[in-house]
Amino acid sequence: MLKYSSLISVIPVLRRSKIRVNRIVILLGLLLVATSCHTSRNSEKHYQSLGQAWSSKNTLTFEISNVSDFSKQRFDIFILLRNNEFYPFNNIFLIAKIRDSLNVFSVDTLEYLMTNKQGKWLGKGYTSIKESKLIFKENYSFFANSPLIIEIRHALRKLEEEHGMLELPGILDVGVEVVETAGQESNR
Repeated sequence: MLKYSSLISVIPVLRRSKIRVNRIVILLGLLLVATSCHTSRNSEKHYQSLGQAWSSKNTLTFEISNVSDFSKQRFDIFILLRNNEFYPFNNIFLIAKIRDSLNVFSVDTLEYLMTNKQGKWLGKGYTSIKESKLIFKENYSFFANSPLIIEIRHALRKLEEEHGMLELPGILDVGVEVVETAGQESNR
Protein backbone atom coordinates (compact mmCIF):
# COMPACT_ATOMS: atom_id res chain seq x y z
CA MET A 1 0.00 0.00 0.00
CA LEU A 2 1.31 3.45 -0.97
CA LYS A 3 1.81 6.05 1.65
CA TYR A 4 0.29 9.50 1.30
CA SER A 5 3.75 11.18 1.23
CA SER A 6 4.90 9.04 -1.71
CA LEU A 7 1.75 9.97 -3.69
CA ILE A 8 2.42 13.66 -3.10
CA SER A 9 5.96 13.32 -4.53
CA VAL A 10 4.65 11.59 -7.70
CA ILE A 11 2.10 14.32 -8.58
CA PRO A 12 4.64 17.00 -9.72
CA VAL A 13 6.38 14.43 -11.95
CA LEU A 14 3.05 13.54 -13.56
CA ARG A 15 2.23 17.22 -14.10
CA ARG A 16 5.61 17.85 -15.77
CA SER A 17 5.16 14.80 -18.02
CA LYS A 18 1.69 15.98 -19.00
CA ILE A 19 3.06 19.44 -19.90
CA ARG A 20 5.80 17.85 -22.04
CA VAL A 21 3.29 15.65 -23.83
CA ASN A 22 1.02 18.66 -24.44
CA ARG A 23 3.95 20.64 -25.90
CA ILE A 24 4.91 17.76 -28.19
CA VAL A 25 1.31 17.35 -29.37
CA ILE A 26 1.03 21.11 -30.07
CA LEU A 27 4.35 21.15 -31.98
CA LEU A 28 3.36 18.12 -34.05
CA GLY A 29 0.00 19.75 -34.82
CA LEU A 30 1.69 22.97 -35.96
CA LEU A 31 4.12 20.99 -38.11
CA LEU A 32 1.24 19.08 -39.68
CA VAL A 33 -0.67 22.30 -40.45
CA ALA A 34 2.43 23.96 -41.90
CA THR A 35 3.28 21.08 -44.20
CA SER A 36 -0.30 20.45 -45.30
CA CYS A 37 -0.69 24.07 -46.40
CA HIS A 38 2.42 23.85 -48.61
CA THR A 39 1.75 22.97 -52.20
CA SER A 40 4.50 21.14 -53.97
CA ARG A 41 5.39 23.47 -56.83
CA ASN A 42 8.56 23.56 -58.83
CA SER A 43 10.69 26.53 -57.97
CA GLU A 44 14.15 27.79 -58.70
CA LYS A 45 15.93 30.46 -56.67
CA HIS A 46 19.23 32.26 -57.37
CA TYR A 47 21.12 35.01 -55.49
CA GLN A 48 24.10 37.20 -56.27
CA SER A 49 25.96 38.92 -53.47
CA LEU A 50 26.94 42.54 -54.07
CA GLY A 51 28.91 43.43 -50.97
CA GLN A 52 27.79 46.79 -49.58
CA ALA A 53 26.70 48.54 -52.79
CA TRP A 54 25.27 47.87 -56.25
CA SER A 55 27.19 49.44 -59.12
CA SER A 56 25.15 50.90 -61.98
CA LYS A 57 27.55 49.09 -64.34
CA ASN A 58 26.67 45.75 -62.75
CA THR A 59 23.78 44.13 -64.65
CA LEU A 60 22.94 40.95 -62.75
CA THR A 61 22.28 37.88 -64.87
CA PHE A 62 20.34 34.82 -63.69
CA GLU A 63 20.02 31.70 -65.85
CA ILE A 64 16.86 29.68 -65.27
CA SER A 65 17.36 26.17 -66.60
CA ASN A 66 15.98 23.59 -64.16
CA VAL A 67 12.41 23.66 -65.46
CA SER A 68 11.47 20.74 -67.70
CA ASP A 69 9.13 22.48 -70.16
CA PHE A 70 8.87 26.26 -69.99
CA SER A 71 6.29 26.67 -72.72
CA LYS A 72 3.69 24.32 -71.18
CA GLN A 73 3.72 25.82 -67.68
CA ARG A 74 3.02 29.17 -66.05
CA PHE A 75 5.23 30.85 -63.50
CA ASP A 76 5.36 33.61 -60.91
CA ILE A 77 8.68 35.43 -61.05
CA PHE A 78 9.93 37.31 -57.98
CA ILE A 79 12.84 39.68 -57.52
CA LEU A 80 14.52 39.18 -54.16
CA LEU A 81 16.36 42.09 -52.52
CA ARG A 82 18.36 42.11 -49.29
CA ASN A 83 19.15 45.54 -47.94
CA ASN A 84 20.48 47.05 -44.75
CA GLU A 85 19.90 50.35 -42.96
CA PHE A 86 22.40 52.12 -45.24
CA TYR A 87 19.99 51.99 -48.18
CA PRO A 88 19.11 55.73 -48.46
CA PHE A 89 15.75 55.63 -50.30
CA ASN A 90 12.18 54.58 -49.63
CA ASN A 91 11.83 53.00 -53.09
CA ILE A 92 13.90 51.38 -55.80
CA PHE A 93 13.73 51.46 -59.60
CA LEU A 94 14.84 48.39 -61.53
CA ILE A 95 15.06 47.47 -65.17
CA ALA A 96 14.37 43.76 -65.67
CA LYS A 97 14.69 41.80 -68.89
CA ILE A 98 13.66 38.25 -69.80
CA ARG A 99 15.47 36.71 -72.76
CA ASP A 100 17.00 33.57 -74.18
CA SER A 101 20.20 33.32 -76.20
CA LEU A 102 18.53 34.85 -79.30
CA ASN A 103 15.42 36.84 -78.35
CA VAL A 104 14.30 39.39 -75.80
CA PHE A 105 10.79 38.59 -74.55
CA SER A 106 10.19 41.33 -72.01
CA VAL A 107 11.83 44.52 -70.73
CA ASP A 108 10.19 46.30 -67.81
CA THR A 109 10.98 49.35 -65.71
CA LEU A 110 9.82 48.57 -62.20
CA GLU A 111 9.34 50.64 -59.06
CA TYR A 112 9.02 49.04 -55.64
CA LEU A 113 8.45 50.63 -52.26
CA MET A 114 11.08 49.68 -49.70
CA THR A 115 9.58 51.47 -46.66
CA ASN A 116 6.16 52.46 -45.43
CA LYS A 117 5.13 56.12 -44.90
CA GLN A 118 6.76 56.15 -41.46
CA GLY A 119 10.10 54.98 -42.90
CA LYS A 120 9.89 51.41 -41.55
CA TRP A 121 11.38 48.76 -43.85
CA LEU A 122 8.81 46.59 -45.61
CA GLY A 123 11.03 43.54 -45.99
CA LYS A 124 11.23 40.62 -43.59
CA GLY A 125 14.00 40.06 -41.08
CA TYR A 126 14.74 40.61 -37.40
CA THR A 127 18.11 42.30 -37.77
CA SER A 128 19.14 45.37 -39.71
CA ILE A 129 19.14 43.24 -42.89
CA LYS A 130 15.72 42.99 -44.56
CA GLU A 131 14.66 40.75 -47.42
CA SER A 132 11.95 41.84 -49.84
CA LYS A 133 10.19 39.42 -52.19
CA LEU A 134 8.89 41.59 -55.03
CA ILE A 135 6.54 40.29 -57.70
CA PHE A 136 7.93 40.77 -61.21
CA LYS A 137 5.63 38.60 -63.36
CA GLU A 138 2.49 36.73 -62.35
CA ASN A 139 1.17 33.66 -64.12
CA TYR A 140 3.73 34.16 -66.87
CA SER A 141 4.32 31.81 -69.83
CA PHE A 142 7.75 31.68 -71.35
CA PHE A 143 8.10 31.63 -75.12
CA ALA A 144 10.94 29.14 -75.37
CA ASN A 145 12.25 25.92 -73.89
CA SER A 146 15.93 26.81 -73.87
CA PRO A 147 17.51 28.12 -70.70
CA LEU A 148 16.12 31.57 -70.03
CA ILE A 149 18.01 34.55 -68.70
CA ILE A 150 16.69 37.23 -66.38
CA GLU A 151 18.77 40.41 -66.24
CA ILE A 152 18.31 43.07 -63.55
CA ARG A 153 19.97 46.44 -63.06
CA HIS A 154 19.08 49.38 -60.88
CA ALA A 155 17.97 52.65 -62.41
CA LEU A 156 18.01 54.97 -59.41
CA ARG A 157 18.93 58.63 -59.53
CA LYS A 158 18.57 61.49 -57.11
CA LEU A 159 15.95 64.17 -57.68
CA GLU A 160 17.01 66.91 -60.04
CA GLU A 161 19.98 64.85 -61.29
CA GLU A 162 20.16 63.73 -64.88
CA HIS A 163 22.44 60.72 -64.44
CA GLY A 164 21.79 57.66 -62.30
CA MET A 165 23.74 56.82 -59.18
CA LEU A 166 27.04 55.07 -59.86
CA GLU A 167 26.88 53.13 -56.58
CA LEU A 168 23.67 52.23 -54.76
CA PRO A 169 24.61 51.68 -51.09
CA GLY A 170 22.80 49.28 -48.79
CA ILE A 171 21.75 46.66 -51.37
CA LEU A 172 23.58 43.51 -50.29
CA ASP A 173 22.09 40.74 -52.44
CA VAL A 174 19.77 40.49 -55.41
CA GLY A 175 18.05 37.32 -56.53
CA VAL A 176 15.24 35.86 -58.55
CA GLU A 177 12.79 33.13 -57.73
CA VAL A 178 10.73 31.39 -60.40
CA VAL A 179 7.77 29.39 -59.05
CA GLU A 180 5.48 27.17 -61.09
CA THR A 181 1.82 28.15 -60.70
CA ALA A 182 -1.42 26.33 -61.34
CA GLY A 183 -2.79 29.31 -63.30
CA GLN A 184 -4.88 28.98 -66.43
CA GLU A 185 -4.45 32.35 -68.14
CA SER A 186 -1.12 33.66 -69.28
CA ASN A 187 0.11 37.23 -68.82
CA ARG A 188 2.87 37.59 -71.35
